[in-house]
Amino acid sequence: ATPRDWLTSGKPVAITGAPTRWGKVDVRMTGGSGLIEGQVVLHDAAAPATWLTLRLPKGAKLTEVTANGAPLKIDGEKVRLPRAPGRMTIAARYTG
Repeated sequence: ATPRDWLTSGKPVAITGAPTRWGKVDVRMTGGSGLIEGQVVLHDAAAPATWLTLRLPKGAKLTEVTANGAPLKIDGEKVRLPRAPGRMTIAARYTG
């Protein structure tokens, strides 16, 4: 997990080719002023579920998260991504 302030610093946070049990994953996010935007690439969709955790500063709360424009259910700081390989555009709004 990233430190809480990273996703609201205005600077990009990225990892490329992260190995997982179900294939490689790329993540690139930039955030600040109540909005986090970025890309997630799932190189293989074999995982039964893929969760993205957006660690926010203490006291901040996710209010809306979308993947390719479709709303995702928020569970605290986590969202379950669609089970499909390829690139997803993520947009997350938060308060606090």
